[in-house]
Amino acid sequence: MINPSHTKEEAIKETETFVEKWSKKYPSMNRMFDKEISEKLFAFLEFPWQIRRMLYTTNWIENLNDSIKRTTKIRRSFPTEDSALNLVSYACMEREEKRYKYPVTSFYPVKNVLDEMLLSLKQKQERS
Repeated sequence: MINPSHTKEEAIKETETFVEKWSKKYPSMNRMFDKEISEKLFAFLEFPWQIRRMLYTTNWIENLNDSIKRTTKIRRSFPTEDSALNLVSYACMEREEKRYKYPVTSFYPVKNVLDEMLLSLKQKQERS
């Protein structure tokens, strides 16, 4: 189990130590856990610890995405971006009322951190 205080770098370092120990006996481990794969594998550790479990549990995310796709597919077009956002927000609030294991409001305490991460990502994309 991953410690909530783990950073991505610590997790990668521990994985490298593990692979170094066992790759002598199982040589294929070197291919399974190269640096690029480890970067992707532990990407969820870049997010706040309060929501990591939700991000690591992809069934919750896939289920939410499916619900949003069904909701937007029925309405095919939207007059503005705000109308689309309102519809998706309503669909999320409706799911929230059903008391899912990971309610949508669990993101609220870390909203500012997520906003900063999104802004940083947009700035990186603009520079590219």
